[in-house]
Order: sequence, then C-alpha cells, then structure tokens
Amino acid sequence: MIRKTVFTIGLNDKNTLNQIIPLQKAQNIVLDIVLGYYEGLTINQGWGVYKMASGESVYEMNLQVIVYFSDSESDLA
Repeated sequence: MIRKTVFTIGLNDKNTLNQIIPLQKAQNIVLDIVLGYYEGLTINQGWGVYKMASGESVYEMNLQVIVYFSDSESDLA
C-alpha cells in the first residue's frame, strides 16, 4: 500500500512570533532533513494563521512537505 504523509512546518519563532530564518534557507534545511528519511518529496510554500491564548492572530509562512512511501517494493513497480 502506498501511503502519503503531509508535514506542515511553520516558520515563525515560538518566542518572537516572527520568522527568523529566511525562506530559502529554511527550505534547504527541511529538504536536507527530509531527504535523509525519504527518497523524494514535494514541497509547497504557504501562509497560515493561528490564534494565541491572548486572542492575538499570528500569520506565518509555512512549508508543506508531502512524501509518498510504501511498505512493499511491489507497490512501487
């Protein structure tokens, strides 16, 4: 069975609520890490928003990483 996993990775720092690492550098870091575990991936850039406990809305850029994998070699033929 071929499986699909989607990772959504927010790029804001948890303390400052701002993006510290530039987008291209963050994307390269994520690619290096994910390719250590999977043979390929699709990566998309997006925006998200979440509400803090204080009620403040925080907008952040994110990377959506999509990987497909199988438990069986026959699924990949």
